[in-house]
Amino acid sequence: MACSLQQPFKPMKGKKQEDEDGNGNGDDVSTELSHWLDYEPNKKEKKVKFLITANDTVSSSSTNNNAAAAMVAASSSSSSVSTELELYCDQWKIKKTLKESDLGNLSRLLIPTNSVQEHVFPFMSDDAVQQVESGGCRGGGLRVSVLDYDTDTVHQLVFKRWSDSSKSYVFTLNWIKDFVKRRDLKIKDEIGLFWDCCHSRFVFCVLNRMNG
Repeated sequence: MACSLQQPFKPMKGKKQEDEDGNGNGDDVSTELSHWLDYEPNKKEKKVKFLITANDTVSSSSTNNNAAAAMVAASSSSSSVSTELELYCDQWKIKKTLKESDLGNLSRLLIPTNSVQEHVFPFMSDDAVQQVESGGCRGGGLRVSVLDYDTDTVHQLVFKRWSDSSKSYVFTLNWIKDFVKRRDLKIKDEIGLFWDCCHSRFVFCVLNRMNG
């Protein structure tokens, strides 16, 4: 699972020491680092730049380092602009609002093709993918463990292509008994899934209930 940074920092810029020919004091070294962060709330607003400057002076005759840091914010409007970087990781790569067909006599949970091909197959072994693709109406498929994140219980399902001509994939076998009935799932409940490649299993969670 890959985390992403919503507003990534630009690379740190370093300013070389000036007067390396001997114009400065040989005992003191001055270093200035400038860190620029461009924030653009929308295309209509001008950029707000934050300059973080740190001047560190190290003296051979002093036992302690003297450091000073200052932040200067410049804004094109009089209103204050709050900039906050959030590091987030949404592990529930596959999300679905349950339909009647997911809870009924078909005894399967249907997952769209794009979700499987983007968030599951790239992290499965070639043999596992082949077993999933060999499912269909004839049976087959890949037997997988599914960890219920909410109840910390592990269940066995079969994951396979729904049919030879279908573009969807399904969970079958114990889906109704172990999930629909045990978790009392209803139409319009939202569930989440992801493939845990470290343990070669799916992880399941009820994200939202229809009635809160």
